[in-house]
Amino acid sequence: AAHLASLLSSPETVGIAACVGDDQLGREAKRRLALKGVNTDFLQCHESLETGMATAVIDVDGDATYEFITPAAWDGLKLDE
Repeated sequence: AAHLASLLSSPETVGIAACVGDDQLGREAKRRLALKGVNTDFLQCHESLETGMATAVIDVDGDATYEFITPAAWDGLKLDE
């Protein structure tokens, strides 16, 4: 979302629907997105799950695999109709 916002003359038209934890990482993610002009109106904050994180592991051939810490706040994303 931040990269897309940087390409537009009106970055506030870019938004993100996601869920972060009520923790330092989640607050920092929201702050940085807002600094880039991304609309965070649909960024939810989960009270009990931590902000998700993935670790990339690069093998000797340069191929990446990803390890996700679960459960994470994104597992608690609520979609309203």
